[in-house]
Amino acid sequence: MRTVIALAFSGTLTLTLSAGVCAEMYAYPDKGQSAKQQQRDKRECQKWATEQTGVDPSKSPTARRNLGGVAGGAAVGAARGAAGGEAGEGAARGAVRGRLLSAIRRRREERQQDSGAEGGEPQQGRREDYDRAYAACLTGRGYTVK
Repeated sequence: MRTVIALAFSGTLTLTLSAGVCAEMYAYPDKGQSAKQQQRDKRECQKWATEQTGVDPSKSPTARRNLGGVAGGAAVGAARGAAGGEAGEGAARGAVRGRLLSAIRRRREERQQDSGAEGGEPQQGRREDYDRAYAACLTGRGYTVK
């Protein structure tokens, strides 16, 4: 029973973290754009927002590492716990540890970006700038963005 609870807790942590990492804007097609047109508009607006701000969220090292922290921690914890007969409990502890380490790493990277300390050069833009540019592009193409 403890294994089931531990695995459920681990899954909840993973879903919670991935939801924060992959938070996305919603764009409603005000002019009846087809699904194909919506995909094209989103892709083109992502490209335009990246060109305008220098920020590419799909290549964010933080986004890639955060999910890996939880999953990697859970895997290591499960392996350690399996040796003692408690793989689920070990996975839960490992997921928590991985999430905490990812949060610490993310905060450190954000401070470096804000201070321009990364590589001695200031960042060309920030995620908020990208989001505003992306929303402006979609709005200009006939979408309501939230």
